[in-house]
Amino acid sequence: MRRVDGEGPLIAQRRMSDGLRTVSALVLDVVRQMYAAYGAIDLRWKDGRPYLPHPGVVLIDEVDAHLHVSWQQSIGEWFKVHFPAVQFIVSTHSPYVCQAADPGGLIRLPGPDEDVPPEVVDEKLFGRVVYGSGDDAVLSDFFGLLSPFSRRAESMREELADLEYDVAAGDADEATMRRFRELRRTLSSSQATYVEDASLRARRRETDGS
Repeated sequence: MRRVDGEGPLIAQRRMSDGLRTVSALVLDVVRQMYAAYGAIDLRWKDGRPYLPHPGVVLIDEVDAHLHVSWQQSIGEWFKVHFPAVQFIVSTHSPYVCQAADPGGLIRLPGPDEDVPPEVVDEKLFGRVVYGSGDDAVLSDFFGLLSPFSRRAESMREELADLEYDVAAGDADEATMRRFRELRRTLSSSQATYVEDASLRARRRETDGS
């Protein structure tokens, strides 16, 4: 294969990104294995999209490797549309790949130091990973990330919470107010940030009141 017809002009394989080359090679390998198993390729179309009806089981390790986040989010559904009779068993560290999982299809593998068997996640955790945002997923028990923010951002958010407490109490001088406004401008990014900050302030008030 030398060229690929994507959503636009033909792309020379040598000019593809690593992710696109990886996916192209994977798709071709699945088609090749189907041809070897069934002796012919029964290409069909539905809603303007080609698909192969042949059943099979495909194992893919680290499907998110080299893929842009937008591809990670769409790769699972893409395979399900174009190979609807295939069961894909996929390992990944990407919450966006997990969003394509079917009910009962998310399995948590134990870490190197965990003496527990693999387990299918419960319905509540499945809903958080599949139907929530990427932040919802990575902050869940399935991924175990403590915070979606960098360490530097966490430190700045802690400082902002301290300054906001002083401002609300009427104890802030001019320098404190300048720093407070600077941090608010820097850290004002998303709704999730505001929710996290509000939670942090609530915990701080509870601690100070106890």
